[in-house]
Parts: sequence; C-alpha cells; structure tokens
Amino acid sequence: MKAYKGVKLYNNYKKVHIKDIAKIFSNNPYYTIIKHSDIVIFSYTPDCYLLNLSKVEECLIDDFSLLIITDYKIKKLLDNLDKLHLKFNTISFNTTNNEQVDEVTNDFFQQLIINGNFSAVFNQLKDYNLKVAECGFLLPDNSIVKITQYGTIYATDFEENKQIMKNVVDFMFEGNL
Repeated sequence: MKAYKGVKLYNNYKKVHIKDIAKIFSNNPYYTIIKHSDIVIFSYTPDCYLLNLSKVEECLIDDFSLLIITDYKIKKLLDNLDKLHLKFNTISFNTTNNEQVDEVTNDFFQQLIINGNFSAVFNQLKDYNLKVAECGFLLPDNSIVKITQYGTIYATDFEENKQIMKNVVDFMFEGNL
C-alpha cells in the first residue's frame, strides 16, 4: 500500500510551488489536484516527512493545513458510503490515550458498524474513552483504502481509483459530495 496526505492550500499556488511542497512529503514526489479546489493529495513517505518536519511546521502557519480525521468525519463518511462509491471493510479503535483497544471491544464496535448502527457506535465511543484509529474501505474494484486518525491515506491502487480518492478527500475536508 502506498501512503498519501490530503492538504488544503491557503494561497493560490502555481504548479511549480506545489511540486516544491510535494518534496516535503515524499522522496518520490507525486500529487494530484482536486479540480476547482485548493485541495491537493500528495504521496507521503514518513521518513521524508519527519526529516522535513521543520518545513512542514513553517508551512502550517501560512501555506497549508493537513487533513485531520475526527470520529465525526468518519461517521459522516460511513453515512455516505454509497455516494462515495465505498464499502465498509474494517475499523479499529484506540483509547483517548492512544492505547490499542482489546480485540473483543474492537470486534463489538465493528459488528455494530457492519449492522449499520453508526449512531450507536459513535454515541458510545465517548463513554468508553475510545476514538477511531483507522477505518478501511473497499473500492469498486475491490482494492483497499485505509484512512488513519492522523489523516494518512493508504491505498493499494490509487491511480485506478484517483477520482474516487479525490472525492473522499474533498468530502473529508469540505463535506462535498
């Protein structure tokens, strides 16, 4: 699986500047722009990103914001799976202290989601001091996409599903369908 980051640009950037930003995120820079938007999806290599963390921090002030995933955004994503051409696959949870949840608890909440009880799950997460760690989906060609709590998107076949991925990232930032 390859990793990607969704980024919302604050300024009217030209492609040459976007290429420079792409180098902050990956040693093999790749990006795709969401049309009529200031949202870009960059390839992401954690090692490169960590080496450039000071540049990222500078850019976060004036140039862009990173996609942040909340439980609310995941719930809205689950509510709109058909419109986004996704199928629920898996979900995992952490405690609010970022500790892994035991398998029984994780399976219990996952089964509620499979049964379509999204509201019940997300109402109970607070009671159990849990949050979504990662959510996995199947795309129409049965390739997998995972979205982590840190906004990292893992995809097995991004290019074949580029438009769907753009729609998902746009939805996660703007709520557009």
